[in-house]
Amino acid sequence: MTPTRLAIFSIVIGVSPLLIALLGSALASMLGCEQKGGGVSQCYFCGKDIGDILYGMMMMHWLVIITGGIAVFGVIASVLWAYVSLKWAVIIIAAPFAIGLAGAIFSYVPILSGFRAVEVQLSPAVSGVLTDNGKPIAGATIVRQLTYGSYADSTTVTDDNGQFNFPAHSIRSLRPGWLAERSKPTLVKHGIFLRQGDDHINLFSWQSHYSLVQHPLSQVLANLQCELTKEPEQYIINSTIKPLSVWALCELPRQSVASDI
Repeated sequence: MTPTRLAIFSIVIGVSPLLIALLGSALASMLGCEQKGGGVSQCYFCGKDIGDILYGMMMMHWLVIITGGIAVFGVIASVLWAYVSLKWAVIIIAAPFAIGLAGAIFSYVPILSGFRAVEVQLSPAVSGVLTDNGKPIAGATIVRQLTYGSYADSTTVTDDNGQFNFPAHSIRSLRPGWLAERSKPTLVKHGIFLRQGDDHINLFSWQSHYSLVQHPLSQVLANLQCELTKEPEQYIINSTIKPLSVWALCELPRQSVASDI
């Protein structure tokens, strides 16, 4: 390998996706292929449909984003090799890959180590009563929907006294330790709904970031009084972190509420 060959090799790598895309387009034209819906159809060669293959070749031009960068580094390295030293040529080639590899490893440290996996309580135990004009509603389907990167839905049915219950629900998750969570945290969502056919009536719902999951919701959700004729309200729940906004058709215990709007 010489500096000249390195430069030529780098340029060939840089333009190869364009050459493959042009070849695919030329073959499609020669074979009279029909381009439809962003793809290539009805393209037969020796009795075999090669439309998908040609379409893949034509889409290769997007790889120039990567190969173009490789070509630039290769040309710079060849110039350094020719006019400075081989050592600097190796550094200019290896440095981007080393930095990228280090960044990838650092990003996945929480997964590789496992020490950041934590217990996340998406919901404490829930209990409540569903009424309509003060009369208990028996046999109503109540749905609890919990979301933290994935869904965890459960249902229950009210008893003769309109009472319903859900057990506490916790998961063990690596999400709180992900570096990406610090800049764009995953939303935690909690909703309790009355299901009537295809409709879901919101009885209690809130959404927040993981840091706010540690709210004193256990006492709030321990005795929900849900009256269907009541207008939904927005409550602000006290917290040592910051207030949590809750929309509810249920009456919440006043000792846990900072203010209601």
